[in-house]
Amino acid sequence: MPVRILLVDDDVEFLNSVKSVAEPLKWCEVSTLSDSLEAVAFLKSEKLDGLLFNARMPHLNGFQLTELVRKSPHNSRTPIVMLTNQDDVEVMRQGFRCGVTFFMVKPASREHIYSLFSA
Repeated sequence: MPVRILLVDDDVEFLNSVKSVAEPLKWCEVSTLSDSLEAVAFLKSEKLDGLLFNARMPHLNGFQLTELVRKSPHNSRTPIVMLTNQDDVEVMRQGFRCGVTFFMVKPASREHIYSLFSA
């Protein structure tokens, strides 16, 4: 059974880039959504092995999504990676308070994405 990951980011180019890294990995299945409201509906019915959320998005941001996930019955213990283009201590503090497991600074190289999925 493959590792199931959901990536939510309003940057469609980044979504496509991550998908291209993940597709050759037979053990990894990555679903992508560009709308955080769609992600809320998806997360209500799906159990996942990993989540990646962009910190800044329209509708719900990554911090709000993280808070919802931590209260959900399906994914409350699922590791969450927050994607941000800011290497800012306050952003990290806010993320850890919400329940983020790890941070990744964007833009991320193909090697960083592959390493993250391999971990």
